[in-house]
Amino acid sequence: MSDKTTGGRPGNLTPQTRSFVGRGEELGLLEAELDPGIGIDRLVSLVGAGGVGKTGLALRAAGRAEHHYPDGVWLVELSPLHTAGLVGLAVVEALGLSDRSTRPVPEILAAWAAGKRLLLVLDSCEHVLADCVSFAEALLPLLPGLRVLVTSREPLGLPGERVLRLDPLPVADDAVALFADRAADAGRTLDAADRPAVEAVCRRLDGIPLALELAAARLVDLTLDQL
Repeated sequence: MSDKTTGGRPGNLTPQTRSFVGRGEELGLLEAELDPGIGIDRLVSLVGAGGVGKTGLALRAAGRAEHHYPDGVWLVELSPLHTAGLVGLAVVEALGLSDRSTRPVPEILAAWAAGKRLLLVLDSCEHVLADCVSFAEALLPLLPGLRVLVTSREPLGLPGERVLRLDPLPVADDAVALFADRAADAGRTLDAADRPAVEAVCRRLDGIPLALELAAARLVDLTLDQL
């Protein structure tokens, strides 16, 4: 059985303490999809290019949805996997299961999760996509209380999958706001006079959130013009 909890609740999702800037519409849409009383699709895939902010949005929405899942929200980080066939084992480890039997992983998970209501967040699926497809195909029909949120550069392609595509941030508002917020974290307060230079940086970085955050962090050592 699993004994993992966060703040006394089942699950392993840690609170998101960093400010969340922009993506208001996308966050609202994803929250609705994760609400069992609203969203009808139990497989939701958040799809977009690398660095576009899929993980951050998924974790924020999952954290807000915790009250819908009395048996926990569970994050499974798949980026460390380099060998095919390990997705199921990664899920078992994330859940903290201690089953020592030789049963197939889907049987172990199905037995543990029977009758439970939980959300699995499978993060960074693109390099183990076939395994994620097999995992979702095997378990979703067996566990009506299971919902799966996927982040990936491409969808799983399964029937009933709800695909939400995440685009770069609009430069004129959200990208500038994110850059300014992360610049403040680096100790640099930007004002209206800085906006043309900030917009130029945001355009050159195509509104990609990860690139914007990395660039803003450089303001510890560089001026805005140097950047």
